[in-house]
Amino acid sequence: MNAWYCTRQDVMGALDVKVTARAERDVDRAAANAVGAVDALTRRRFHPWTGTRYFDWPSRDQPTPWRLWLGQNLLVTATTVHSAAVLLDPADYFLEPVNDGPPYDRLELNRANSVAFGGGPTYQRTVEIAGVWAGAPVVEVPIGVLAGALSPDPMASANITLTTPQVGVGDVLRIGSERVSVRELTMVDTGQDLATPLSASAAGTLVAVADGDAFAAGQTILLDAERMLVVDVAGNNLVVKRSWDGTVLAAHTGSSIFSRTGLDLVRGQLGTAAAAHDSGATIYRWEPPALINSLAIAESINQLRQENTGYTDTVDNQNEWNTSALHKLREDAAAEWGRRARTAAI
Repeated sequence: MNAWYCTRQDVMGALDVKVTARAERDVDRAAANAVGAVDALTRRRFHPWTGTRYFDWPSRDQPTPWRLWLGQNLLVTATTVHSAAVLLDPADYFLEPVNDGPPYDRLELNRANSVAFGGGPTYQRTVEIAGVWAGAPVVEVPIGVLAGALSPDPMASANITLTTPQVGVGDVLRIGSERVSVRELTMVDTGQDLATPLSASAAGTLVAVADGDAFAAGQTILLDAERMLVVDVAGNNLVVKRSWDGTVLAAHTGSSIFSRTGLDLVRGQLGTAAAAHDSGATIYRWEPPALINSLAIAESINQLRQENTGYTDTVDNQNEWNTSALHKLREDAAAEWGRRARTAAI
């Protein structure tokens, strides 16, 4: 599953690494490993997961039998709550802490109502809670719409019309009720051609197109064998940076314009199922907390640099990897997001 806390593009951009198949594989492996490092440090899982989790009902001998602690299963929203197969009315329970959540670390029965946990043959797995679970509030931003219908086939990929280019390998997206992760970005024919010739000069930064609304700043486009970074969009002109991603500067006349807006997806992720989606459906990108994203990038960079130096902490004689900065970032993340151990009075 390519569902990470930072994208391939985040790490390669921070390191200013040129795109090569080997570099991408190394970065992908480091970004995947960073998820485990962050989760272990904070004792949280930040990805949103949709589904049902099961709990033993609290012992009636304890001082607060109406309170169910969720442990590491932090809850963002509850769809249904059952106790001994009896559906509880939302008015019968509270998600706490009310002033700090979501996420919530406990469910408490409303003691003003006639409701109690239990009722089954045993206390085991008697409480069922269906909803969205995550270690932080779920923040999602729209990044564009589907350029065509997407079938429920798990192998189906999508083309996207971007409103923002900020999507990368490892991102978690939501289309309708389905969550997907981005396995790869691919070039797609935009159906537009270069309107005026471009010379083989880095100073030739204006790409004339038929419809500038189909592009966004930060997007990568391809003309013949040369990639270009769209820096800005001015009407039907794209301001670009030439010979992007290590490609060769070249002259172009009437070339077809391709954009990196094809999404090779891992479908039905994080508790959801692959489904059919209509053309024009809005695509949302999940945003991990900023500090978690920064830490994941740093952990990825640390692994890559350590591998290159045989885990000696030194990149070369003049450039030492500043591990104290990484330690400080870890401390900040643990202080902000680390889940505290719960103690009980005896």
